[in-house]
Amino acid sequence: MNVFSSKRYLVVLACILSSLVLLFSFQNCAQNFQSGSSDAIDLSSTSASAPPPAVELKLSLSEASPSNKNAVSALINATNLSFHSNVKLECKLDSGNWAPCLNPVVMSGFSEGSHLLAVRVFGSGRDLATSEIGWLSDRSAPVIQVSSFPAATVSTDSFSFVYSGLDNLTKVTLIECSLDGGAFMPCASPYQGRVMSIGPHNLKLRATDEAGNRSNDLIYNWKVEVGKPVVQMLTLIPSFSNQLNYSVAYLAQAAAPAKLTDLKCFLNDVALMSCVSPLLLQDLTDGAYRLKVTAQDDQGFSTTTEMGWVVDTIVPTVSIDSAPPALTNANPLSVVFSGADLNGLAGYECSESAPLVVAWKPCMSPYLNMYAPTLNFSYAMHVRATDRAGNVSQPASVSVSVDRSSPTVNLPSALYITTNVFNMTFTVSDNDQATMRCYFAGVSSTATPAYQTCGSPLRLDMPSTGQYVFS
Repeated sequence: MNVFSSKRYLVVLACILSSLVLLFSFQNCAQNFQSGSSDAIDLSSTSASAPPPAVELKLSLSEASPSNKNAVSALINATNLSFHSNVKLECKLDSGNWAPCLNPVVMSGFSEGSHLLAVRVFGSGRDLATSEIGWLSDRSAPVIQVSSFPAATVSTDSFSFVYSGLDNLTKVTLIECSLDGGAFMPCASPYQGRVMSIGPHNLKLRATDEAGNRSNDLIYNWKVEVGKPVVQMLTLIPSFSNQLNYSVAYLAQAAAPAKLTDLKCFLNDVALMSCVSPLLLQDLTDGAYRLKVTAQDDQGFSTTTEMGWVVDTIVPTVSIDSAPPALTNANPLSVVFSGADLNGLAGYECSESAPLVVAWKPCMSPYLNMYAPTLNFSYAMHVRATDRAGNVSQPASVSVSVDRSSPTVNLPSALYITTNVFNMTFTVSDNDQATMRCYFAGVSSTATPAYQTCGSPLRLDMPSTGQYVFS
């Protein structure tokens, strides 16, 4: 038997089997046999009564996406495969190569991130059906970042934590807190509250992401120590005061969770009958005072706050130490003054009432007043002292007349007089009532002119004939 004859018998046998199993027509088998074709039979061909050769392919993952598993399986659901033969199932992951695979497909060893599984039914040199399914692999736990938290040691029972959850691939869906070993409960930032006792405390935080990864517990420890009570004077009395009655308000409180148990108030070490704020201090006299308020808590701690001041109702004194004479041509005018007080002075104020009114203003000694050189006027200056308690003295004053104009002497109009009289009377006048000095001598006199105080009218006696000069 030659090769072709053997081939024809094989073709006949194949056609018979195909007709029985896949309902091929006998006419097709006969045609193949008569033609003597040596080509292989396409087992994927269908009979005229077979359904359309479309294969439906569906995939379902064993894990929801995102997944935190190291291995993921996919179930392949293919329909209409019974109407096809000589087909095979192939798979590839991401950009890998197609390779035969089993159902279900088990995948492992992949990295974190997004992945894509592709499945195909391959036959007759072509894809009969394909399907893809993707998922996100996230196997890293989230982290918690805390931006605000209590100090290692605090004196209050209140606390506040500010935090956030971060993940490299997915979102943080849950943050839980456990205070002092209690059960974990969902908690939102900021997490605030109060502890119930003095001593050490801790808060545990953990986060869970979309893939179900849970972070390690983040633990913060702190300690509550009771501080001393706080006493604060809300009313502050000046160090020196001229008031005799006071209302002093204060604030006293214990450091939580401690509580105040006792309050005591003392004025100059004498206990006050009432220690309720505000304290009423009435009818005081001049002198030094010290107010004390002591607060004690139920932990045995106490705090004392003090405030001292001096009551001074005595006014200071001020005096003029030196001043220009009542009539002066001095410029500037200089007034020196000083003051005194038992508890010290705070300063001086000066004013002027002539020639212009100048309001009270701070000043120092000596007090100087510069004026126009040719100005004649009446000047009045006043000074007063203020002590540290605010008491103001009676003012001290000085008044002067300023005369800056030169005097005028009026002599007879005749400068040279010829007379046979041995005595003459001159009238000399000055418009400022100034002191006058006169000089009278013979012209031939060699003596140095000497001016002497003189008045008006003035009699001049000439002992002999000759020339005389009068100035």
